[in-house]
Amino acid sequence: MSTVGPTRSPRMKLVYVAGGSTKITYDAGTLPMAQGEIAFLPADRTYVGSPSAVVETIAVYVDPQFALDQLRWLPSTAPFLEELFCASEPRLLAVAPSRRAQLHRRLHELTRLETTSADAELQQMAGLARVFGLIHPGSGMPVMMPDLRHPEVEEAIRLLESGLERPWTVLALAGMVALSPSQLTRLFATHTGMSPARYLREARARRMHQLLIEGVVNVSEAARLVGWNNPSHASRAYRTVFGQAPSTVQAQRTTDSGALEDW
Repeated sequence: MSTVGPTRSPRMKLVYVAGGSTKITYDAGTLPMAQGEIAFLPADRTYVGSPSAVVETIAVYVDPQFALDQLRWLPSTAPFLEELFCASEPRLLAVAPSRRAQLHRRLHELTRLETTSADAELQQMAGLARVFGLIHPGSGMPVMMPDLRHPEVEEAIRLLESGLERPWTVLALAGMVALSPSQLTRLFATHTGMSPARYLREARARRMHQLLIEGVVNVSEAARLVGWNNPSHASRAYRTVFGQAPSTVQAQRTTDSGALEDW
């Protein structure tokens, strides 16, 4: 909720805006960022984050040499990664709307990895590959997978995101995008990696999380605003996505000074 920085790190950063908006200022300019966008910030540069109102970001620090070592895990169709890891200027990375939910989840998983286990490095390698597998380079060519954007799926996602509080059914959603329920379910799985129901559950959990961070409402009211009338069901769904109870967010917020952590 307040300006963060200046910060400087020998590691490069991936910064994803999970909610709200912010701008990142560095010595050579400013990088505005909105919800759903991810930026690459090179190492050894000084950055200041200036949020507009409340913003939630997920930041992943990556050792440059570790990242370059991971290129051998990726196919030759991803040449932009080497260029990216060696770049000296910050840049936004393009992510298709249909992939943002997956990217949010993968980044969240990466930040929660156990770093002291015997297979920690292997888990980190796999996690980093999954993240970059969802990001498009500036040319619009995807990494690790073909371009799977589909107009009906994109429209279905827009409808869900703009009406989380509605009592959705697959039949109703499919009818609004002129597909059969089976077609919509199949296309959703192909283009987002999940069913419409799971996408809706995760989208509701993300919005509920944002409401709790903003501190405007309590858990029950946040659940109701995103379409869950049963607080217990909302709490279970939230825990599935974020790995903690929604009440934990409220408890953390009451003890927070108001400043974002060093992202």
